Amino acid sequence: DGNGVGKRGGLELGGTDAVAYRVKVSRMLGNDRHCFTSPGGTQRVWIVESEGSECSGDGFQAGHQQEASRPAHIYIVRSVFRQNRENAIDLKFLQDVWAVENEGFGHKSAEKNANWCLPSMPTKCGTSNSGSDGVAAVIGSDGAPIDTHLLRNRFHDNQNCIRVEDGAGVTELRGNDCGGQSIILEKNGLKTVIAGNTLGGI
Repeated sequence: DGNGVGKRGGLELGGTDAVAYRVKVSRMLGNDRHCFTSPGGTQRVWIVESEGSECSGDGFQAGHQQEASRPAHIYIVRSVFRQNRENAIDLKFLQDVWAVENEGFGHKSAEKNANWCLPSMPTKCGTSNSGSDGVAAVIGSDGAPIDTHLLRNRFHDNQNCIRVEDGAGVTELRGNDCGGQSIILEKNGLKTVIAGNTLGGI
């Protein structure tokens, strides 16, 4: 709660076969600090029944500037990401990512270099040099992941649901409940499969 053990945020899961089971990371102030993240070269990470909330970056982000050493085989399952400054899940240069049966809510647009306060502690504030459009999940912003699967997630009360900017291999969006919001397709997500999602605002 407010004290991270990683360079870029709350809990940095690295190495091989790292598991976060029923871990709660919250209230991370500072410049673009993520609740959960993984460094380059990581192999097989599980985030299961955990929570990332009120972080000044994303609930989970990995793969930033890691094209040559992509974290691979990332499994985010039955976890909750809420009220982070940017996104619930932000996937960049990664390989083989599965986000299944998670919940993400309370993400709003945020300007660069603007003041942001913890929702549960409105007197605790800070600034970040990054911005966000407040979608729950973003795929391929500043780095295209290879083979990404978002299955049966529930995203609601965000600025929007899912944005696909860039994807290599297959990007699968299947069975997600977008809480009356939509999926945004941009740039180069060429092999994108969208099936059985509940959408709105189209």
